[in-house]
Amino acid sequence: MNGLCSRDPRRFFSRLEQLESRVLMAAAPPVLQPPPGLTLLDPLTVPQFVNNITPGGSFFDTFKYTPNPGTSNVFSVGSYLISNTDVGLGPDPVTGAPRLTDLFGYGPDAANATYPGRSFEVVRGQPIAVTWTNGLPDGHVVNIDPTLLDGVKDGLPPLTYDPRSNSIVGGIPAVPHLHGGHTDAVYDGTPMQWWNRTTAGMDYVATTLPGNNPTQPANTFTYRNDQDAGTLWYHDHAMGVTRLNSYAGMAGFYVIRDGNDTGAPDNPLGLPADQYEVGLAIQDKQFLSDGSLWFPANAQPWPTGDGGTVDVASTLPEMFGDTILVNGKAWPKMNVEQRRYRFRLLNGSDSRFYTMTFGDPAVGTTPIWQIGTDDGLLNTPVKLGVLTLGPGERADVIVDFSKFKVGTRFVLTNTAQTPFPVGARVVPGITDRIMAFDVVARVGDDNTVVPTRTTQLRPLNDQIAAPADVPWTRQVALYETTDRYGRITPLLGTPETSKDFIDPNDPHEQITYDPVNGTTEVWQVFNNTPDAHPIHLHQTAFQILTRNTFTTKLRNLGVDPVTGVTHWGMGPVTFRNPPVVVGGNEVALKDTFQILPGEVITLRARFDLPGKYVTHCHILAHEEHDMMRFMQVGSVAYPDPGTIVKSDGSVEVRPASAAGPVLASAPGSDTVFSAEAIAPATGEDEEVLSVADQVLV
Repeated sequence: MNGLCSRDPRRFFSRLEQLESRVLMAAAPPVLQPPPGLTLLDPLTVPQFVNNITPGGSFFDTFKYTPNPGTSNVFSVGSYLISNTDVGLGPDPVTGAPRLTDLFGYGPDAANATYPGRSFEVVRGQPIAVTWTNGLPDGHVVNIDPTLLDGVKDGLPPLTYDPRSNSIVGGIPAVPHLHGGHTDAVYDGTPMQWWNRTTAGMDYVATTLPGNNPTQPANTFTYRNDQDAGTLWYHDHAMGVTRLNSYAGMAGFYVIRDGNDTGAPDNPLGLPADQYEVGLAIQDKQFLSDGSLWFPANAQPWPTGDGGTVDVASTLPEMFGDTILVNGKAWPKMNVEQRRYRFRLLNGSDSRFYTMTFGDPAVGTTPIWQIGTDDGLLNTPVKLGVLTLGPGERADVIVDFSKFKVGTRFVLTNTAQTPFPVGARVVPGITDRIMAFDVVARVGDDNTVVPTRTTQLRPLNDQIAAPADVPWTRQVALYETTDRYGRITPLLGTPETSKDFIDPNDPHEQITYDPVNGTTEVWQVFNNTPDAHPIHLHQTAFQILTRNTFTTKLRNLGVDPVTGVTHWGMGPVTFRNPPVVVGGNEVALKDTFQILPGEVITLRARFDLPGKYVTHCHILAHEEHDMMRFMQVGSVAYPDPGTIVKSDGSVEVRPASAAGPVLASAPGSDTVFSAEAIAPATGEDEEVLSVADQVLV
């Protein structure tokens, strides 16, 4: 997309990267070890293309939530521990019994919780309410990094972490986020809105307040569904454990239908439906020899409260698992008839990108026809040979198996490097494949429309506008630095300065991006890091306009004396080429976009719901440490919601209220940091070359 990938991937290291390397090598952090008697599970021992995920009926009809009795739009869903789940790791070599895994999942109650969670299937223009219960235990199924826990609400007891049992008194924090949802701020599920049995995050708002929705039980969220039909998803977003809770299984599909994309076999678009429309949620994980889940980390000593210490997890820059799961099964297979299928693909991984093809050694590859992206359908289908999805992104595609013989096996392959785009290559036989599709005889007729003959997916009066090169309204910058522990720390900010997510220097958390309610902004986003990032904006569905590459020199602004984070700013920018107006499958409505190293992207977004939201990298290890910023539309953090679903199912639409806490204005870009560096740097201390300048040409 920007020319960097076609160049020699070897790079000069910036002074910042040299500093990071020296700090990490000098510290030589030990790796967190599995419990005694356990080892990492060898992924080559995990069966491949054995676990069957073929739908027994309509995927979204047979595996979805049902409303509460007596209602059509009120649901009850909770997060719970799921014990002894068979994700298809094969038998234990000694006992012969299946290796079983403890996970977290969603369900109407603890006995019926699943991984992944059931789907929501809703209709555009018909709001629903969901009462969310946090039924998680005190202990986590993977190791917690206590340095990332933060944000307890004033007047409530602080979080108490027990390093010996890897537990939090009162339960693991949780808050659901509808990813891609056009959602009132009080129901958005931002990281500081979490709760457990005894305490809550600093931005938690009681949904039973008079201005909110006192007719419903506590923690009932209304989802407007006043947006395009599309493939949304829901997952946990609690600060400090987002990456862990989602990794442990707290995620599921949320599909919006409309009169155009009905999901019925007789839908106006002629799209595959029922069992021929399937959601595929892809995640990579790592396991221990007994089947238990493992989240790799470095080790750090932590006080036990009795004068001793034990090793606990210290977060890594990224997490790449060695076992690929789809819909909760390791390297599964699916039987597909000789016909067209619609797949809703979700990259639910922590850090891994997937560059995918449908291939078979004997017959080659079959095209991927993309018909939709994150937040809705494209204007017309786009034919692709390969498809790349970053964490958090979705793609709505059609794959045609009608021309292939019974017995043909297609493998959904992956070639994306880690980190993306110029990191380690995939491991043959392990991370280079995702799942298999086995062709079987067609049952009945296939009356769906051939993608080449589909000229219009969206109504003529609802076409996505052609992108254009237009002046920017706001500039956003991505950086990579180090924290007080010497750990690599990605940050967001502005060209003037990088910013911590929660800055103790500013009790109001330093609102960085402040659109005026009801306005459309054009954002210009610069990536100063050596990795690609999937950047997610809450509340809005935006449109990517242009891509380009740039050159600059980064300025060392010094070390924040409170957080110990080294901060950076950008110097003058030179664009390498004229901006390229995007086309193809990027003429779309999205909520998450990929930005490559040294790339600058412009996008257009409308902000029409007041309140406090976030924008962040959807590499979950990055958003929690620390590539996330608050974005507030208007002056009120959590105004009374404009739409609520009452306990009897009736819908109340009202103008947004000015009620709620008003935040003080954010400090400007003149924040002063200490000149003392974490470790002495040599040579050019004041400036480093940008990523784009470090590429050998």
